[in-house]
Amino acid sequence: MKVMLSWTVTPERRDESLKRLKTSGDGNGDGIQILAEWHNVTLLGGWAVVEADSEAALAKFLSQWTDVSINEVFVVTDVDVVRSLI
Repeated sequence: MKVMLSWTVTPERRDESLKRLKTSGDGNGDGIQILAEWHNVTLLGGWAVVEADSEAALAKFLSQWTDVSINEVFVVTDVDVVRSLI
């Protein structure tokens, strides 16, 4: 399933978040592939689109960030799927 993630980091947790990002390699985990990732210029938030094999894989992936950020999760699909439904 494709998932769009949005996150916000508080200024107090920014340095820890960036340290973790720097050491996380490509960011992909078991059952997670990051398709695209963007960060705002303040380094206090960002967005990503990931492919998740399961809800469990997504929860495990997000659990490594929930202590430093507030996360929003949106299951998304592309326009071709939407067109096939209408």
